[in-house]
Amino acid sequence: MIKGICVTNIDDYKRETWPTEFVAVPQKGECVCAKSGKFLRVARVTHTMGKDIWATEGGGTHTVFYPMIEVELMRVI
Repeated sequence: MIKGICVTNIDDYKRETWPTEFVAVPQKGECVCAKSGKFLRVARVTHTMGKDIWATEGGGTHTVFYPMIEVELMRVI
């Protein structure tokens, strides 16, 4: 599975629950479906790095970076 986040600047869709894992990298023009059943079209895919930070027992932190994608969504025309 490929970790990722979906982003959009459309106010009506910002509160939707979008997928956070993908079986393949979405391609421009494909659709992504929210938990509610609403869907938007993929406008852009950006390959980026995610970061997880954990507290350690000694009071420090442990940081792990991992590859992920950011999927920008737009209205279906």
